[in-house]
Amino acid sequence: MRPRLNQLFSQLINQNRVVWVAATAGSGKTTAIVQAAATWGGPIAWLTLDGTDAAPGRLLIYLEAAIAAHVPDAAGLASSALAARIPHPEVAGLLAESVGDEDLLLVLDGLENLVGAYEALDVVGAVVRYAPVGLKVVLLTRVDLPIDLSAQAGVDRVATIGEEDLAFTPEEAAGALVEAGITDIDASSAVEATGGWVTGVLFEAWHSRLHISGTGGEADPLHGYLASQILAKLAPEEREFLIVSSLLDEVTPSRAAALGQSNAGDLLVRLRSHHLPVSWISGTYRMRCHPRFREYLVTCLERRGKAEVQATRRAYGDLLVTEGHLEEAVEQFLAAEELDRAVDAAEVVIGDVLDRLDFVVAERWLGYLAPPGSSGSRRLGPATLMLSIAREDYRKGVAIADDLQANGVRDDLARLSPRGGAIMAWCYWHLDRLDDMRAVIDLAPNSPEIDAVRYLLSLATRREATGAYPAPTLSGGPLDALVMRVHYAHGRLSEVSKMPDSPWAAAVSAPWRVGALRATGRLTEALELYRSADAGHWRPPGCTALLVRN
Repeated sequence: MRPRLNQLFSQLINQNRVVWVAATAGSGKTTAIVQAAATWGGPIAWLTLDGTDAAPGRLLIYLEAAIAAHVPDAAGLASSALAARIPHPEVAGLLAESVGDEDLLLVLDGLENLVGAYEALDVVGAVVRYAPVGLKVVLLTRVDLPIDLSAQAGVDRVATIGEEDLAFTPEEAAGALVEAGITDIDASSAVEATGGWVTGVLFEAWHSRLHISGTGGEADPLHGYLASQILAKLAPEEREFLIVSSLLDEVTPSRAAALGQSNAGDLLVRLRSHHLPVSWISGTYRMRCHPRFREYLVTCLERRGKAEVQATRRAYGDLLVTEGHLEEAVEQFLAAEELDRAVDAAEVVIGDVLDRLDFVVAERWLGYLAPPGSSGSRRLGPATLMLSIAREDYRKGVAIADDLQANGVRDDLARLSPRGGAIMAWCYWHLDRLDDMRAVIDLAPNSPEIDAVRYLLSLATRREATGAYPAPTLSGGPLDALVMRVHYAHGRLSEVSKMPDSPWAAAVSAPWRVGALRATGRLTEALELYRSADAGHWRPPGCTALLVRN
């Protein structure tokens, strides 16, 4: 039971002549009306329509039978009137008027089966127009229909209920799951995953248990339901539009057109009339599919030929680039095996990925886009080196620098990218290759990054006459991590203890800050930093050593 809906329906039925319930299959329309009708208190005439009821005469006979079960005066009325060749709408009016002063709730379910059957729709319209005060009419449909109910019943006497009203709240979903004997599914998560779509919530739970057979040829029960009860009811061009546009988190005419859907505006107008498991942005034709519905549509797309799927993903990647969503574009280009396009986007955005410590993402991208000797390895060289530093894998960083040198591009990288040059120098330092270190430093333009690695050379003054290398001011960039490491070596512990502005620098310098806090007696802070120094399920190797060092 859903008390919220029962109260809403009861209120609307009492205050209006007509309640129009338009929502997608499986949204709980019928169940909600059944439960609300139980509180109606009066007689209920319920007629569920199918495709054969599109003939107006047949529809009138069924209407007569439903009403006559509670209003004896209606018995035989339609049959006699039709025999007298009275027009169908007038016969419908006679049936409605036969209710007289009685209270009756008439529910017409499955009105979507009358799409295109204009004479049958005229019959429904006439019932509404001639309904006496005691006759309340509830109309249930999956699609919009050309019935002007406000003209028939009065603009102030028609109430509408849609997807948002019928959607489960987390509390209602929890109750439904318990009633279904499902107690190990988080209701809030199920509502979030399905947009509160009633059938989606229940199938979400059953799907997680993997023991319900599908329908419509699908292994997943929800997918089978979507195939047979929703997509199968649409026109071919409408199905095609939904499947192709399923890559879009939000579907608009212009975004769908970018994926090759030339008639996107008209199709969105048509789809809105079908009441699918989607959300519409108020006052617009901007559509968001419920997550599980979108998941199914993407599955349908992926079943197509590889070339077609890749072309669609390539187009989506290009759209994401124009919209400035470069990280998402990289993923689409990778899926489309468009590596050159992926490198173009990744080169711009991979620094942001590293700054927020998404090392796993960066590592996966670089594995595809920057193999040794490729153009991607040159263009994404600084990012590859930064990842090596973050992993404290200096030998790999030197190997990358050597590969760049072997391909004749190391010096160009040092000249064009102070960050790339500085990180190569940092790696060379750890393998005691000071000549290579100086070579890239001398080529790189003056910058905070190069100042940081020059400061690193101050640690070599005992071995050779290198001159003075003053401590640079922290710049807020990633190479601040190196400055803090050198501070630690020089015993400037109070400066090492400070949190740098760069998230990458904060992660990479964590071991030295732990050591500085420990050395100055701030053991609780050191332990807290050690526990929190976990970037992408990774902790700098030096953390443990510096925490436990005596």
